[in-house]
Amino acid sequence: MSANPENPFALLKLPTTCTKEAVIEKGEEMLHEMHHDPDSQAAIRQAVQQIVTHPDERALYAALEIPDTDYEPYDHEWDRFARRFRRSPITPEMIRPLAEMFIEEQLHPDQLLSLLGPLLKANRPGPSSVLLPDAPAVESPPPLRPGDLFRG
Repeated sequence: MSANPENPFALLKLPTTCTKEAVIEKGEEMLHEMHHDPDSQAAIRQAVQQIVTHPDERALYAALEIPDTDYEPYDHEWDRFARRFRRSPITPEMIRPLAEMFIEEQLHPDQLLSLLGPLLKANRPGPSSVLLPDAPAVESPPPLRPGDLFRG
């Protein structure tokens, strides 16, 4: 555990308006995930205890947390994006004929790109972003924690 403990709401990735039951459930879930790391387990237990059994500490940490902070939707969107694009939508079998033509006919790289363009567009959903198609929209950077402001 660090000398400057993290806000328990931030550690558990819970909004300050969550119920005691939600805190306990999230704590149990995280303890199960961190079964190999005793230091993380200790920090999780302490965070749950601070929120559930110490109303004064809960009020203090809730006041120090950025209002309306909610960690879950941000994490779920990016997890879904990562699962969807884990593999490339283009298979080697799709590119092989173009590669053979490139080698045999000594196509200029620009010619190869013009041949690949329709293939790439046909296998991708309509892009919502030119750089990262279908990337979840990020309205703002992840929320700051009190420690980000006070520790520099």
